[in-house]
Amino acid sequence: MGKNDDRHMRYLSETELVSMQNSGLVEIEPHTKSHVKLTRSPLESARMQIEESKHILESIRKKPCITFAPPWGMFDNAIIDLVRSAGFLASVGVHEGTVSAHADPFRLPRNSIDRSTTMMQFKGKVSRAIDGYVALSGACQ
Repeated sequence: MGKNDDRHMRYLSETELVSMQNSGLVEIEPHTKSHVKLTRSPLESARMQIEESKHILESIRKKPCITFAPPWGMFDNAIIDLVRSAGFLASVGVHEGTVSAHADPFRLPRNSIDRSTTMMQFKGKVSRAIDGYVALSGACQ
């Protein structure tokens, strides 16, 4: 069993991470070492959070980590430079949408799916329908 965080949510154990990774259904990728807001951290601290999370997960997974997910999707150009220099090939934010051929690999969209997501919403999020919704909701603001 994993330990709990400050929100009383249980962390996954290394065994659980490896089992999930080996299922072929998910990829486990870094998200910082201690879930800090990178844009509010000194750059050296942010660099350590990014690099150490990559190193720790690579030692558990036994293969390279190539995608990074900044906590809360908070990043700026300096953070992207740190992610790139740590050897990642891509990074995801929190804006919904699908990836196009012209997408910046360090500003990729990411669709949130959780237990409250209906099957209809899921179908929309894994199809290009989400792009129309995002465009429409942006036009209404």
